[in-house]
Amino acid sequence: MNEDEYGKIIIEYAESCMNLLEQRMGEGMQLEDIWKSTLFEAKGHEKQSAYSASIAHNLIASCWLHGEEFARHATKIYEHYSNPDWQKFFYERRNGKWND
Repeated sequence: MNEDEYGKIIIEYAESCMNLLEQRMGEGMQLEDIWKSTLFEAKGHEKQSAYSASIAHNLIASCWLHGEEFARHATKIYEHYSNPDWQKFFYERRNGKWND
């Protein structure tokens, strides 16, 4: 059992993502249409660094029933982590604006 606060926020975020994805898919939405927005709407997203989010995403890919499909979509965002446009995308969702 992980009692570390850092580990706890990662696990809680991964669980929140999976629950929200399940809820939306149960409402008829397609994973390919909702995976990215859900990552930024799930409880705890504001506490994640890029590193901790990547761990949570790996947990989702490894543990969730739809994990393989999620991984196919989510892998795309890691291609952009070093891209300034991706950094801007991530920053805007965490802070609401981008200052050049």
